[in-house]
Amino acid sequence: MILAIVGRVGLGLLLALVLSFVGVWVAWGLYYFFTDTSSKALRDAMFLSGAGVGAALGGGLVWLRIDGNRPTVVLLFFLVGLIGGLAGSWMGYEYGLKRAVECCAQPPLSGFSYGAFGATMAANAGTFLLGAAREIVSQRR
Repeated sequence: MILAIVGRVGLGLLLALVLSFVGVWVAWGLYYFFTDTSSKALRDAMFLSGAGVGAALGGGLVWLRIDGNRPTVVLLFFLVGLIGGLAGSWMGYEYGLKRAVECCAQPPLSGFSYGAFGATMAANAGTFLLGAAREIVSQRR
């Protein structure tokens, strides 16, 4: 049981990180090809939402069971992942903006990269707690 949980956490982190960056790239394409505004707030909202949704998908997919899932369980996993992913994306972005060096240097990563990392961590934290509790409860039955 412990090995399965550790494997799901590792795979969840990897899949959520990849899908989080894919979400940022998709948001980038949608923003630059389909909007005619130069609103920084719209750009930030689209990029951070893309990172959060991608991390929620990656974090939630690894905790689903192959032998069947009730729709309420699937919805709960993705809802917890989405809330965590969006909150983590925003927190990571805010952290990344404050990492600027005082003089003339730029931070090593953009705020959106920190947003993607934050979304990955927060989405996986929520789905891990939910998934581990589900595994422990089902093991006791």
